[in-house]
Amino acid sequence: VDSSGAGNFTKLQHAIDAVPLNNNRWVQIRILQGTYREKVVIPIEKPFIFLKGDGKRKTLIVWNDHGNIDESPTFICAASHIIAKSISF
Repeated sequence: VDSSGAGNFTKLQHAIDAVPLNNNRWVQIRILQGTYREKVVIPIEKPFIFLKGDGKRKTLIVWNDHGNIDESPTFICAASHIIAKSISF
């Protein structure tokens, strides 16, 4: 994922959407440095995803909702076997 358009996807959610339903093998999604302004949802049918950023101060996933945390989160993960490394939310 590269916000500048040089990667396969410009948004993390689009890369997650491309993972097959009920996947049973690890899929690594590399997220290059940048600020990604989007809400991200990993549904229960998309397990075994490894999200790898370029560094916790370099890869940022942000959104500006102002409701309660349970009503307006930036990141929702309902699937099992999910790893997020070197990313700040």
